[in-house]
Amino acid sequence: MHKAEKTILLLCLLALILKVFNVVLSDLIWVVSLSALATFYYIFGLAVFNQFPLRKILRKESYTGISKRRIAASLAFGWVLAILSIGILFKLLFLPGAMTQMFIGFSIALSGLLITAFFYHESKRDFFKGIWIRLIPAILITYAFVNIPDLTLAEALDPENLELHEQIKARNHH
Repeated sequence: MHKAEKTILLLCLLALILKVFNVVLSDLIWVVSLSALATFYYIFGLAVFNQFPLRKILRKESYTGISKRRIAASLAFGWVLAILSIGILFKLLFLPGAMTQMFIGFSIALSGLLITAFFYHESKRDFFKGIWIRLIPAILITYAFVNIPDLTLAEALDPENLELHEQIKARNHH
């Protein structure tokens, strides 16, 4: 993992801890950390999955020996992780569209995981391990968020915000 990736993931973990303890501005940290994670994967997915330094992403020699299929897969998986990150962010902020984003990202990620399992079986390349290291936790976290009802999440993360609870109840009855 790149240092930037680890730093952003630690910021996401910090945001979770602060939210559990109902610290002021924890929602802002959620927005910043998950948006940064989505942006990181969207822009740098190619470098992340092909294991070359971010500072070399614009150098032609970084792509020597990397097939077009592998470049396309790297970009696609970066985009999928970005979609999942934004879907989770939307879920945590109780915004509409969260389930759609998580469902699309989850479906593509799961399909990609199955496809890479087939290719890994044939080639045993580290490229596929890098995909799994990121996709498996993302799929599991997304699956958890998809299955946690909004009201349960709101009551756990923001127990004192009764207005939010009522809005979610009203949205669920429509």
